[in-house]
Amino acid sequence: MGKLIVTILGCRELPNMDTFGKTDPYVKVHIGSKKFQTKTIKNNLNPNFNESFTFFVADPTRDVIGFTVMDSDTFSDDEIGNAQVRLNSLVKQKKNEQWLPIASKDGSRAGELGVVMMAEDFGVTPQPTAT
Repeated sequence: MGKLIVTILGCRELPNMDTFGKTDPYVKVHIGSKKFQTKTIKNNLNPNFNESFTFFVADPTRDVIGFTVMDSDTFSDDEIGNAQVRLNSLVKQKKNEQWLPIASKDGSRAGELGVVMMAEDFGVTPQPTAT
């Protein structure tokens, strides 16, 4: 099992999904059946979450981490969009910070999601730098 620490930094330039007020975003993150969710930030199109989650990954060579950005509503939450990263692209023991484009259901861009991922005991071995 590989250990992966994921920090959801925040989102920027989210579309306003609400008629009254602004979007109330939160992020769901999952690998296989293991799922976590950030807190909801009320009325904010550029929320900062700064929440970390730890996953134990069964097959880092094939697994994908998925992110779904949601808008919290009273009766039914709406999906703003999603992003994903293949775990075999992460560098071992290095903070992989990225701003991922969020794709809406129709494929259009729906802002960006900032994440930091640290593959503690799996991933691409870092290459030594030439001096």
